[in-house]
Amino acid sequence: MPASALQTLVKIADTDLQQSLTLILEETLAHVVRHIGGHSGSTMLINEETGALEMVATFGLPADYIDRIYARGVPITCSPAGIVLKTGACYVVPNIFNEPRDRWWADLGKEFGFSAQLFMPMNHKGKLIGLLNVYMPDPHDYSENEIAFVNIAASHAAAVIENARLYKELVKKTSVLEREIKERHDFEHALHEQKELQARIFEVSSIGIGMVEIEGTTLEARKLSWTNDAMLRLFGFDPHEDEYKSYFGKSSESIYASRAEFERVSQLFQHELRRGNIAQTDAKFKRKDGSLFDGFVKLSLFDPSEPRKGAVATISDISWRKQAEERLRQKEETARALLNATLDAAWLQGRDGEILALNDRMAQRYGKSADELIGTCVYDLFPPELARVRRAAVDRVISAKQPYRFEDECEGRIYDVNLYPVSAADGTVTHIAIFSRDITEQKRAEQALEYSEKMYRTLFESTGAALMVIEEDMTIVHVNDELVSLLGYQKEEIEGKVQWPELVADADREQMMTYHRLRRADHPEGAPASYEFQFIHKNGELRAGSLVVGMIPGTRRSVVALRDITAQKRIEQDLQQSEARYRTIFEATRAPTVILEEDGTFALTNMAGVKISGYSSKVDLEGKRKWTEFIASPDDLAKMQEIHRQRRSAPDKAPRSYEFLFKDCHGNQKNICCTAAVIPGTKRSVVSFMDMTERRKTEVALRESEERFRSFFDELALGIFMINPEGQIIAANKAICQLMGYAQGELVGQHVSAFYPADEADTDTTWYATSVAEEQSRSVTERRFMRKNGETLWTRLHLTGVKDTDGNVKHATVLCEDVTEYKNLAETLIKKRQDVENLLTQLNRMERALNESEKKYKEITEFLPDLIYKSILIDS
Repeated sequence: MPASALQTLVKIADTDLQQSLTLILEETLAHVVRHIGGHSGSTMLINEETGALEMVATFGLPADYIDRIYARGVPITCSPAGIVLKTGACYVVPNIFNEPRDRWWADLGKEFGFSAQLFMPMNHKGKLIGLLNVYMPDPHDYSENEIAFVNIAASHAAAVIENARLYKELVKKTSVLEREIKERHDFEHALHEQKELQARIFEVSSIGIGMVEIEGTTLEARKLSWTNDAMLRLFGFDPHEDEYKSYFGKSSESIYASRAEFERVSQLFQHELRRGNIAQTDAKFKRKDGSLFDGFVKLSLFDPSEPRKGAVATISDISWRKQAEERLRQKEETARALLNATLDAAWLQGRDGEILALNDRMAQRYGKSADELIGTCVYDLFPPELARVRRAAVDRVISAKQPYRFEDECEGRIYDVNLYPVSAADGTVTHIAIFSRDITEQKRAEQALEYSEKMYRTLFESTGAALMVIEEDMTIVHVNDELVSLLGYQKEEIEGKVQWPELVADADREQMMTYHRLRRADHPEGAPASYEFQFIHKNGELRAGSLVVGMIPGTRRSVVALRDITAQKRIEQDLQQSEARYRTIFEATRAPTVILEEDGTFALTNMAGVKISGYSSKVDLEGKRKWTEFIASPDDLAKMQEIHRQRRSAPDKAPRSYEFLFKDCHGNQKNICCTAAVIPGTKRSVVSFMDMTERRKTEVALRESEERFRSFFDELALGIFMINPEGQIIAANKAICQLMGYAQGELVGQHVSAFYPADEADTDTTWYATSVAEEQSRSVTERRFMRKNGETLWTRLHLTGVKDTDGNVKHATVLCEDVTEYKNLAETLIKKRQDVENLLTQLNRMERALNESEKKYKEITEFLPDLIYKSILIDS
């Protein structure tokens, strides 16, 4: 095949796949038509969906040619295109004006200037995908070489078309994969931030936390080794002094109220810990000064299989709860049971109020099934006024993108409503999660609690709370030590000298004075017995406080119990934000995520987890199904069961991520990559899934595409090699190896200077990269190369640069032609031309001499008769 034909085929194969399909087809047509000297051409493709043949690209014809064809109603599939579709072979029309059955082609040829046609099928992997048609300006008998060339070009074009389609599909799928990977990275980053936040909360926790060493089996072998500051303060120590260190290394008996209490708690802990449970109970404890208090203690071994590694214990002061339980044990037992049994009605709705998901409590509230309510508008369930309030609350959450909590009343019931926004990746609120709790009974219980507090808070010195007694004129007449410590004053600075409003923040003072007056009026119910406010410390700092006020029976005095809740308010706010973030991340993430019990049962799952399982709701999974039901391969099941066991017994040996064959409840299978980790302090694990099915298909397609390219590269008859910007050969095909006399693979790794003759060994090789980077994406040059056996030859090099996104040359592809014969012929022609020029010079010189001689001859002949006559006269 001529070198020009090979060059044309290489150009077709080198078509930029990032262009549109129409541009690719037009560029291919241009290469083919120009090579055989044609007039124009067209490309027809078979629609993959309808199976119809459609004209999609032209070359050398008017831009509106295709529109005009369809506007005239020209039947594209009629002969000769239809013949090609039926036979699968090319069809030649030497003169369309001699084909009466194709009169419409003759009309088109007459109008647009072509007379002969070649219709060539485009096949890919044995499948006909379209036709490549070439038109000639005059009647023409296509030669075998022309038909063979067009046939090969059509095959190349078919491969390019399929590669372009595959490339666009790969780009689309790659974009999807990159987006999923980014979302997963964002999710993991959010989890990492949450863990750091939890660590900071642990350090500032108001709950006492300590470490216990277990050096033997006796009770005395349990010794304190470390506590946080909250634990030290709980037992009456100053964290900034070293006095508390005297407790470390001693038996933990020293913190209990008595030996009997220590033994009771120890026996309970031994029983629970042997069963692998977290041990917890109420207990009596003893402070440094000998005073007792009620506490709630939890104990958990670091390693249940090795108790000697120690345990962690948490202790919180529950004196207030114990006292409240004792006082309200009989009167409030019914209210407390009701509050403990109350469940929230929860649902997820769209921005317009459409119910997307709900729990059974919500459905029961309105006497319908969940299926009946899903898809309906939630506002239709409420009275008009309540619907207006709820809609306004939802609009507020959408606008502020922040949770919102409020209370409202419906048909005599009071509801505590919490709204949480669920946002998309761009921050737009797409859904709202709503939790509604009936707090009617809770409100009644709170009123009963306030009444009870009035009765019992008069026991001024019987509790460790900060207390004070206030006269009717609001003068503080008596305070206890806790209140003195709370406010920063001494008793003598307050008692009988300070009025209570002086210690209240400006924003709360007027309201508090009003409550004080109402409490002594005929209708004391107008003043609340307890409320929150801000008080002023001696150093001028504003602090959050909570107080309970009760009138001393038979007097005009009142007793006030004050508590500093500044830290509590801060922690409550932090905990609410943390809980909201966790709930939003877990439910809003697109990755299927579940929490598993130790026995493999689904404890919790998000909606993405429900969707991938094939079930319709969380109810079908949570507490009912185990993860082992969704493993398709027995080998995967055995492997994952071992990993599940290792993650709880030897977590360092268990891989964090792995792939397996997943099947949903309908038997559909997918390639899944899962990432799992045990939740600290529990036997539960959290598992996140990623569908790898499409990625695996993409990898196979990429591998097949690479193999096709490698086959084309190696088998192409034209020599090709690739070099990096430093001039090092990074790839070479068989043709270049044969041309230069090297074995297959022997060139890779060598410098391109290995091709240079000895007298050019020091020639700079960076021109390969700079010629592409500074001039144009492609360039052509001729150079003298030397084969491995020392023989020299002349080559024509076609350089094509491959650049990265920043425009820097990554490598260059070099097509190498042997032009030694052309070069020798050119030199011979130059030499012959010089000889001819020398001969012409001599001829010109001879012509000038001849002209001079002829001129002189003419002069002689003009005067010769006269000279002869004069000579005769003289002689005579």
